[in-house]
Amino acid sequence: IGANTAIFSVLHAVLLRPLPVEDQERVVQIRDQMKRWPNAPISYPNFLDYRDQNQVFDKIGALAGLPLYPEGKEDSRRISGMHLGAELFSVLGVRLQLGRPFAREEDNAGALPTIILSHAFWQERFGGDPEVVGKSLPLIMYLSAHRRDEPRGWHTVDFTVVGVLSPDFQLPPIQQLDNLQFYSPQVLVPQVLVPQGRWTWGWGNRGSYSLTVLAHLKPGVTIEQARAHLNAIAATIAREYPETNKGYSVTLTPLPDLLRQRYGTTLYVLMGTVGFILLIACVNLANMLLSRAAIREREFAVRAALGAGRSRLFRQFFTESALLAAGGAVTGILLAAWGVQRLVSLLPGDVPRLDTAALDARVLGFTLVVSVATVLLFGLLPAWQGSRPDLNRALKDGGRGSGGGRHNLLKVLVVSEVALALVLLVGAGLLINSFIRLTSINPGFDRENVLTLRLDLLPPPLSKYPAGPPIARASFYHRLLEELRSLPGVVSVATSGRLPLRGEWMANISIPGRPLPPREELIFVDWRRASPGYFQTMGIPLLKGRTFTEQDRYESPYVSLINQTMAKRYWPNDDPIGKGFYWGLQDIEAIQKGDNSGPPPRLLTIVGVVGDVKTLGLDQEPRTQIYVSTLQYIGRRLTVVIRTQSDPLALVGAVRDRIRSVDKTEPLISRVQTMDQYFSRAVAQPRFRTLLLGFFAGLALVLALVGLYGVLAYSVSQRTHEMGLRMALGAQRSDILKLVVGQGMLLVVIGVGIGLGTSYWLARFLASFLFEVTPTDPATFVGVALLLTLVALLACYIPARRAMHVNPMTALRYE
Repeated sequence: IGANTAIFSVLHAVLLRPLPVEDQERVVQIRDQMKRWPNAPISYPNFLDYRDQNQVFDKIGALAGLPLYPEGKEDSRRISGMHLGAELFSVLGVRLQLGRPFAREEDNAGALPTIILSHAFWQERFGGDPEVVGKSLPLIMYLSAHRRDEPRGWHTVDFTVVGVLSPDFQLPPIQQLDNLQFYSPQVLVPQVLVPQGRWTWGWGNRGSYSLTVLAHLKPGVTIEQARAHLNAIAATIAREYPETNKGYSVTLTPLPDLLRQRYGTTLYVLMGTVGFILLIACVNLANMLLSRAAIREREFAVRAALGAGRSRLFRQFFTESALLAAGGAVTGILLAAWGVQRLVSLLPGDVPRLDTAALDARVLGFTLVVSVATVLLFGLLPAWQGSRPDLNRALKDGGRGSGGGRHNLLKVLVVSEVALALVLLVGAGLLINSFIRLTSINPGFDRENVLTLRLDLLPPPLSKYPAGPPIARASFYHRLLEELRSLPGVVSVATSGRLPLRGEWMANISIPGRPLPPREELIFVDWRRASPGYFQTMGIPLLKGRTFTEQDRYESPYVSLINQTMAKRYWPNDDPIGKGFYWGLQDIEAIQKGDNSGPPPRLLTIVGVVGDVKTLGLDQEPRTQIYVSTLQYIGRRLTVVIRTQSDPLALVGAVRDRIRSVDKTEPLISRVQTMDQYFSRAVAQPRFRTLLLGFFAGLALVLALVGLYGVLAYSVSQRTHEMGLRMALGAQRSDILKLVVGQGMLLVVIGVGIGLGTSYWLARFLASFLFEVTPTDPATFVGVALLLTLVALLACYIPARRAMHVNPMTALRYE
């Protein structure tokens, strides 16, 4: 009951509890589908076409995260913002404490800059001023120019406050980039909101995928009808803009289904697992009560002989079962309160709404239902059996309790326990086998003794390291690396834009001397920034050529390294060293148009080939990948990687001090962790499933063995007279051992056979969780069956050993 309540509380919080959206099943997320990127965000021009041409939605809007900074260096903390379409306020049921929502005309590019504050930001920045509406709030943000003559880059914008959100405002969980990623909890509770159109990145570029689009279906319109209608619009756009939209289609997913697709299978499998545990526990209790009823058969025969009716005896048995269930429910609730905390700590931290898991009224109602079900499951059979005693046999036998039908029922229950336990053991075995294979995969780097941290510099208007030729910023990073290298215990230090296993940044490239493909068939590669020494620090092997050096600077010719997969794909029979490629969509368009008015296209020369590194996950094949030097592409955000001689965490304090010694005010340090910790988070979900199902499978095994032992022990105690007679008539102790063990193992073999058949059918539900293991893996099935059989043999041996030592004279005299 405790396990079922704990799992259900998490299931209820994540999947079953209604989202903070009215009519949630009719609110859908719209995503573009393309050959190179399924389930992509939507570009702003495509969104405008969907919004203005559709006839299936009564409301449609878009949103995206937006970083802002307060004006003035005295408070340089980043502000979490989001631009939000005006129609989404009614779609998402956004409530305001003060002011008004955005008007639709404020979504246009030329509208005045307005802003809505979160309740917490209003309290923090304006002290809860009730007259805040109409006041000015200057913020620094990145502007994407709507015209060529407009400014582009980081600028101060003077916003006018038009509203304050209610304290409980939170966006529903929404997928951001693909099927595996949701907006972070921090983004779903933004500090400020700004209107959609004016601040949208890539406003005029159909190839700039940045928006999450939500819409509310009109009454009577089905999702299939809406999908067909939007696909017709997408086809029209593709005919008008074949360079960017050829082959596009659209997918629609109701908001609740986003969570079900990502987490539903895992949580429902766990719910089924603990349901099996409950069944096994109920079977055990039924075994005990049936055995107890057999021992008390004379008592109930006397009660019946004295006038107790069958209904009275049935009520007595059922009341005793109800008391057991009530005691189990109370204890189970206490265990569940502890279990919920443990589950939340074990689950990956990116599970939406996990922090709301608690024992609320609905969860306790579920516990009540489970408790009643347990009474029915383990109390009904004993009550039925005990309420109809055979008076003549019971009084004549003197309470020895030897009903053959009852023994047969006990055997059926034991077989059921063994079968259920085997099903869970097979599931756990498959997941364990899969997890071992997954974690044994070579990620392409060495994670031992590596410390990582994130460094963020302020945007140019606030930073002491200005934009333009990044000489000052390069100098800062150079001094920083020198300071860190001088620390005792540090082997090497380097920087990167993003760590492996953390998604990809896509870039277009074209290869000189080869025909330029149509725009919809452009070459896309994953690109990363890396400093000199990065590949040595990360343990990524150099296969050919050289890595980056200090001479590969901003003013030098652009160079690149590529991974082995890219070398094999684009230069299969040639040496890529010295070859080059153009990087960037604008450069490719300039080449196609023969436009020489702008700067020359960026040609990157390949100077080395390195080993493949997993970027999208351990279970994904390596992608084509390029590396550029951080000394040539110097950003505001970098990841620092430090290889140490011993425990990296012992150097955290010293590393922070050295960074502060270079600049004690500006760099923001975050995400301090070892590569082992980072890797552990990357496999958090399969580890969670494996640990939990493995634990419950072990518990099921113990319960099944206890049930088997209990039935055999009861059988031996009831057959003491028989054993004594057998031994008196010449049976050897080995014969008694074979008799008892053989009877027990027969039940085990039958249960294993039924369990294997059931597992073969149920294992397909685990197929999406398995890596390099089939749901019908023969080795797992055979290994688990042998394990259960061998352990069950021990459970049979203990009562058999007791039967072997029965003294024939004592047994006969007692009888």
